[in-house]
Amino acid sequence: MSEFANIILTPIQKRAFLKIAMELVKIDNLFHCNEVNVLSLLEKEFDIQADDVEMIHYISLSQAIAVLKQLDREIIARIVAVFENIVCTDNDIDIKENILLTAIRMALLPEFSSWSTIISIDDANSDCSTSQLAFVEKTYDANAHDFFDNDYERLFLENELAKAGIKLFYLPSEIKKIESFWTNVETANHNSLALKHSLQFITPIDKRVDIKDAILNFENINLTSFYNTLLLRYKIVPDKIEYNTFFLLKIKSGDLLNDFGNLYTNSDFLVISLDKDVKKRISAFLSLMVKPDLSISVDGYYKFLYEYLSEKCKMLGEMEIGKNNQLFFKNINREQVVFKSFPQSCTLYFLILKYGKSGVASNLFNDAYDFLQNIDASLYQSQGVFDMNLLLSDLENRNCKQAILLHNIIVIYSALSTKDIYSDKFLDYIKQIIKHRSSLKSYINSAFDELNEGGICDSFKINYDSEYKTYNINADISLFKKWEKESCIPLIDSDLWKRLK
Repeated sequence: MSEFANIILTPIQKRAFLKIAMELVKIDNLFHCNEVNVLSLLEKEFDIQADDVEMIHYISLSQAIAVLKQLDREIIARIVAVFENIVCTDNDIDIKENILLTAIRMALLPEFSSWSTIISIDDANSDCSTSQLAFVEKTYDANAHDFFDNDYERLFLENELAKAGIKLFYLPSEIKKIESFWTNVETANHNSLALKHSLQFITPIDKRVDIKDAILNFENINLTSFYNTLLLRYKIVPDKIEYNTFFLLKIKSGDLLNDFGNLYTNSDFLVISLDKDVKKRISAFLSLMVKPDLSISVDGYYKFLYEYLSEKCKMLGEMEIGKNNQLFFKNINREQVVFKSFPQSCTLYFLILKYGKSGVASNLFNDAYDFLQNIDASLYQSQGVFDMNLLLSDLENRNCKQAILLHNIIVIYSALSTKDIYSDKFLDYIKQIIKHRSSLKSYINSAFDELNEGGICDSFKINYDSEYKTYNINADISLFKKWEKESCIPLIDSDLWKRLK
């Protein structure tokens, strides 16, 4: 590191430099002795103190990049050489190291940084895979598709990315040009082979899509809304990215400290503009990638698109509810979904499902709990015995959300439970469901995780939106069927659902 002897960095620049160096060392969750030796040399060369190490936990990757970009071109090149030395010194380059180093090179080196950048997003969804490169468009870009829809060019790109353990994700023109492609059903049928080809990019290999369902439903997909949905899923404000056409590659997720010393989640993305010079920029990106021999699973963006189009193309299997209210996935060998703490957990699941994608606010649960605390069970007695029907009738007649929520919880739980509904202690079980909803949510999602083949169960899980403090389930109610008597009918047509308000 003697080449840095005459370079003086400000405290902020020194911390930015250290931040990136530390990220490169820890990205593969392994601390090699050679990497540690490089850090030790840096520590001596730049007189790094404990305060400097502590401060890097407050700096995001994009902030560190922005600081170092202000340095002279020659110094930047020498700093990047140090980063390369850290990664390559152990001769064991992990895919995550590869992606991080490539992103740093592109964001710092002047020959790339005018059309490449790193963005850091607070509280971004960490489900996005780091092993998939997504081609994204705000509006259809014919020039870009001249490259991507060319079989030779695309296959070459896919092959080169595969050498680095990365999967290319893009929507072919047949799907992108929705307005012209779906002028009528006859045209769609004529192009069904092209559609089948396109669906290969978005459907797990062990799943099959009915082409008739796709033809009838794909016409409702809008490119702009899909673009916004994709970015907002990962908490990226669409206007934050200035390019119309670009590559989006997740670099990593991790925790940072805010000004109050509290941890929060942060994700970093590499954004490469493809608004022009498409082939040249793609070639430059490939030239920077080291080529370790790695393999990956199908997840990330593919998984997201699989979920996003599920209702349109019927890709998701249906959920069957048995006569004893057991839950089964119809397309996973009809395996049972076993909820721990049944029937309380199942009651919560059906309740949130009833409220659709708008969900149930946490405050509404709290209000319902307070409301239930103040109920005098002695007021709902018939011939000296607690009469649940009197309470349900009263709740139904009250014009308030918390009363309706309680009504629905009681109806569902009484249908699932063997507890005596004519005991005033029955209300204690209802209180426990509301009070322990977070634990019940964990039990429910854990049950789906056990059957999470290709990520298809994720849409059936209970989500909690920390911003709006709301519980909801993404899967549409149309995917749920219930056995009654000798037939399996839509859940919304079942006796149980008809009793809910």
